[in-house]
Amino acid sequence: MLNVYMTIDEQLLPCEARCNFIQYMANKPDKLLRLKFWMTVDVDSKYSYKGLPYLGKDDTKDTSVSVPTDVVMKLIRTLFKHGYNVTYENFFASLDLAIWLAKEKCSLVGTIRRNRRELPQAAKAKQQLHETTLFNFTQ
Repeated sequence: MLNVYMTIDEQLLPCEARCNFIQYMANKPDKLLRLKFWMTVDVDSKYSYKGLPYLGKDDTKDTSVSVPTDVVMKLIRTLFKHGYNVTYENFFASLDLAIWLAKEKCSLVGTIRRNRRELPQAAKAKQQLHETTLFNFTQ
C-alpha cells in the first residue's frame, strides 16, 4: 500500500481577460481579477497532479452531488483503491464525500465548520483542546 498524500485546494491566477468566469475575491489582499483553478498537489514532491478551471455555474450538472464533492471526485478519480490520503479545507468537507472516499479506500484529513448540518450534535458539543482546534475521531 502506498503512502501518498494529496491535497486539494484552489489556486487563483491573475488575469486581465474579459470573460464570465473571472473571480473577484474581496477578502484577498490583492483584489485583482483572477482565474480560479481547483488543484490536486502531491504533498511530498509539491508537484501538481491535476487541475480543473472553475468556469462558473454549470446548469447541466447533476444536482444530487454538491459542487465541492463533484470537484474532489473529478480531481482524484484516478487515485482510487490505492490507499491515498486526501487533505482538504472546510469548503470541500461533507459527510457524503467522506463516505465516498472511504468506499474508494482513500483516507482523508480536513477541517469542517461547526455549523454544518450533517455534523452530529455530539461533535458540535465537544470541548476544544486549543483555542482554534477541535479533534474528532471515528473508527
